[in-house]
Amino acid sequence: MISLFRSRNIDANAVIYTNTLLPFGAAIYGWLTRRPVIYHLHEVSISPAPLRWFLVAIARATARQVIYVSNFHRSYLPIDGVQSHVVHNTLVGSFLMQAANSKFHHRREGRFNVLMLASLRDYKGIPELIKLAEQLVDRSDIHFHLVPNDDEDEVRRYFRSTKLPSNMSVHLKTDNPAMYYAQASLLLNLSRPDQCIETFGLTLLEAMAFGVPVIAPPIGGPLELVDDGCEGFLIDSRNGDKLVEAILKLADDEYRCLKYSEAARRRAACFSPVNFEKGIRMVLAFQYIEKFNK
Repeated sequence: MISLFRSRNIDANAVIYTNTLLPFGAAIYGWLTRRPVIYHLHEVSISPAPLRWFLVAIARATARQVIYVSNFHRSYLPIDGVQSHVVHNTLVGSFLMQAANSKFHHRREGRFNVLMLASLRDYKGIPELIKLAEQLVDRSDIHFHLVPNDDEDEVRRYFRSTKLPSNMSVHLKTDNPAMYYAQASLLLNLSRPDQCIETFGLTLLEAMAFGVPVIAPPIGGPLELVDDGCEGFLIDSRNGDKLVEAILKLADDEYRCLKYSEAARRRAACFSPVNFEKGIRMVLAFQYIEKFNK
């Protein structure tokens, strides 16, 4: 904030755009200098509670507009008294190009590949993934792939007392998830609905851009990405039998899987950079219209 006050290069009519709640110093600077402040929020779980209260109070006092990544997000973390908008996330152009050039296959070399990308936290559904693999261990044509968002040492620590089933592979952390989406037959998001509610579900959107059907939690942001029985399934990760049933439906029915794949690509196209830009421009235009009317 001190650096902002010292700067002489910030236009008097500049909009102060803060990406998440935490950089509250910029918001206070905007409020004190009478510049409009726009918050673009992504987080939903902020702890400890006093910090959440403080950050929300700062946003309520300083913001003219708040942008959320989903309608669920807006309802879960309301900033009372501030004009709000929903602008869904998008994917970068280079990633979308890779996705567009990737042909979806029901199986690769005779194998139905079930993919999950997640941090190594129980609430992300890692134990549920292992249990799923164990339940389907007799299906040699179905293989589970976990790409953790953790370094190699953390992977060793997490699995040190766990015997992985033979039909499950744990890969190294990657900066190029596209190579896994390109080989996947199905993507899982097994976040526990009672412990972790996704505000949006970026890995779901990334997979869908590659034409990969998905299984997602029936709560939160994923509801705005996935229609049950269209691009995939909405299933509570605590319902193991239903998860197994859904995986087998897609693994054993190529026509259904390809139909879901086509629907996934169509749905992902709705979250294009063009639509994202339109949404942001609309918020900025609204800001200046409001200023003009005053």
